[in-house]
Amino acid sequence: MASYTPEQVVGVAGARYAECKSLIQEMSDVVKSVSPDFSFEIAMRQFDIVLQTILLCASLKDKNFEAQECALMRAVTEYADVLPVINAKFKEENADWPGMDWGDINLLTDENKENLTMIVGSMVEKYATEFVSYFAVVDKVVTEKDYMVLLDEAITGIIFSVALIDGDDIDSDVVKEEAVSALAMYNVLLKNKWKEMVESN
Repeated sequence: MASYTPEQVVGVAGARYAECKSLIQEMSDVVKSVSPDFSFEIAMRQFDIVLQTILLCASLKDKNFEAQECALMRAVTEYADVLPVINAKFKEENADWPGMDWGDINLLTDENKENLTMIVGSMVEKYATEFVSYFAVVDKVVTEKDYMVLLDEAITGIIFSVALIDGDDIDSDVVKEEAVSALAMYNVLLKNKWKEMVESN
């Protein structure tokens, strides 16, 4: 059994995010060769929003959004932040919505934290679909490299990092529950979509 320091966990997560970024850059270059207006930066914004959503929901599994979890989640996303997406959606539904920042999330009741995790996944569905729609085709065309497998390994590493950031033992129930929750959302938002699009093209 082992636990890791926050510095070790952030280091691993940062390296895994760099792998994701490199893979997305490679795939973007392929797309741009046939569609010059394609934007790597937009693809990364889509990816970051989806990744933050997955990590946020994993962090809230125990109804406690730790400062270290928030710091890690924001450290491994460079291009976008999911909180403005959440605030815009709530403002759309309620004109009096005052807005929420990261520090406000842990002030929510347990019930509202649970509601947030249920709502936020559907909010970012379009970002996930747009992200996958280009790159699943690339993955099918470029046969010498399995981008989905490589991206899957890197994202899984980030998911386990956020589950471990609190210093819990890697074999603890808390880590397992957070990781399982995040992997389930990742499968729904990205992995399953990717497989379906590869198979359908």
